[in-house]
Amino acid sequence: MRPLALALGVASLVAGLALAATGAAGGLVTRVGFVLAALAAGVGALLALLVRSVEGPETTSLGRPPERPGVRRPGDRLDRKLAAAERGETLARDDLRERAEEGAVDALVRHSDRDRAAARDLLRRGEWPDDAVAAALFADRRSRPSLRDRVRVFLGGESTFRQRFARATAALWERYR
Repeated sequence: MRPLALALGVASLVAGLALAATGAAGGLVTRVGFVLAALAAGVGALLALLVRSVEGPETTSLGRPPERPGVRRPGDRLDRKLAAAERGETLARDDLRERAEEGAVDALVRHSDRDRAAARDLLRRGEWPDDAVAAALFADRRSRPSLRDRVRVFLGGESTFRQRFARATAALWERYR
C-alpha cells in the first residue's frame, strides 16, 4: 500500500467525519450523507485490511503484474536463449557456450598465472572445472543435441546442455565471486 495515498485517505475520512459531526458543512441531509459516506469508507477500509491480513504479505499489491508485456526483467534474455538451446537451436547453444567460455577464460587469466590461450586449452581439454558435468560444456563442442537429450527434454526433463551450463556457471560463481 502506498503511504501517501493512505495518509490522504485517512485525512479525508477524518475531515469528513469532523464536518459531519459538527454540522459545519450544512443541513441535516448533508450531515447524513457525510456520515453514510464515512461509514461506507470505514467499512471498505476494514474489509481491505481484513482481506490483506488473511492473504498475507506474499500477495502482490496493486502494482504492475510481472507478465505485463513490455516489462523487461533481468535474465529474461538469458532464459530465452537457454530455452532455445534446449529446443536444439545451434546458434543459441553456440552463443551461450561462447559466452560461458569467455567468462571462464577471463576468470582463469585473472586468478591464475595462465595466459588466454592456455586457459582456453585447459577448458577445451575438460580439465577445468573439477566437476565433470560442468567441464563437458567447454570440452564437448557438438552443437546438435543427441536423440537421448531430445527425448529427455520432450518428456519434461532438463537437457544435458542446461545441466552443463548451470553447473559451469555455478563453478565460476563459487570459485571467483
